Amino acid sequence: MEERFGSNPWPTPSQEFSRSSQPAALHFSSPALLPRNSQRIWPALLTLYLLAPLIGEGLSGSTPPLMFLHNPFNLLYQPALYGSGAILVRELVRRRGLGWGSILLLGAAYGILEEGLVVTSWFNPYWPDLGLLASYGRLLDTSWVWAVGLTIYHAVVSITLPIILTEALFPSIAAQPWLRKRGLRVVTVWLTLISLLGLLGFGFLAFRKQGYVHPPLMYLGAVFLAMAFVWWGLHLSPKLPVVAASAAVPGPWRLRVGAFAATCAFFFLLWAAPYLIAFPIVLVAVMIALVVLASRWVARWSRRAGWGPSQRVALTSGVLCFFILLSPLIEFGATSGRKITAGQTLFGLIFLVALIWLAWRVKRQPAQQVGAM
Repeated sequence: MEERFGSNPWPTPSQEFSRSSQPAALHFSSPALLPRNSQRIWPALLTLYLLAPLIGEGLSGSTPPLMFLHNPFNLLYQPALYGSGAILVRELVRRRGLGWGSILLLGAAYGILEEGLVVTSWFNPYWPDLGLLASYGRLLDTSWVWAVGLTIYHAVVSITLPIILTEALFPSIAAQPWLRKRGLRVVTVWLTLISLLGLLGFGFLAFRKQGYVHPPLMYLGAVFLAMAFVWWGLHLSPKLPVVAASAAVPGPWRLRVGAFAATCAFFFLLWAAPYLIAFPIVLVAVMIALVVLASRWVARWSRRAGWGPSQRVALTSGVLCFFILLSPLIEFGATSGRKITAGQTLFGLIFLVALIWLAWRVKRQPAQQVGAM
């Protein structure tokens, strides 16, 4: 529910490996490729389950860390929503031997689910974090700039980045599915129940007194849009990367700085540009163009020999450093009083130390590439 923070930073690519180019361990159609009983999967699942909301909500400042402890609802509901979504996306992709482009597309479907169909911030003009976007770019009962921004945000920050970090933490099982069929059904049912609970609370109860009128046709449109992204993600054919022998992968600092710059640009478009650009459709087009451009650059780099977890972690660090640097402003800047922001800076520093340690750790691991990007 990055809803109060309102944006999705830096985009990501969609080209990946063909199944024929992947090692046998990446073909997931056989149950034998599931982790053996001797391999402990639950630490990886628990890490992803908790990391998704801690990044998507906690580090972004949407739900500062103490708010998880202050309100038991946050502590239970947000991992159930974010964590289940991230686990389900990863499982669907890894079972089919797909790549990071599919993760991004399914992450976009998750963003539509959360913001459009669970908290309904796409359609609710009374949503407290919309600000100018409650009226700017609003058409057919939908705040389009907000909708596009939040979809991109969730695709990258709430889903893709936690998966990258979790797989970097557990490299021996990074290319494998982590759930059997029963576990996959349980996660799907759990996410469905949590989503329905959120729709009831946010969509029909929380804003009833303000006079929020539900647009059923737009709800239906969001359902079809999410289904379209799911279909696209599951049918995106992985492509064999063209390795350029003469070109090396970019250095980690180039990747970090590039990802950080793209993140800054994206948030500028989401937060400041509505005050500067008179025509919302132009702003939406520029946001999408930024995503496409950044995606093409990363896809191009990811086709080079030597691309792997170290480079993905560097990109992730660049994106998350935006939020780490923003943490003091969230904690000590002017707030509406709705959130307990104490501890946000410390939380950001903890993430910074963890990212530095993880970058050191993955450099010591043998190169391992799971799809392109």
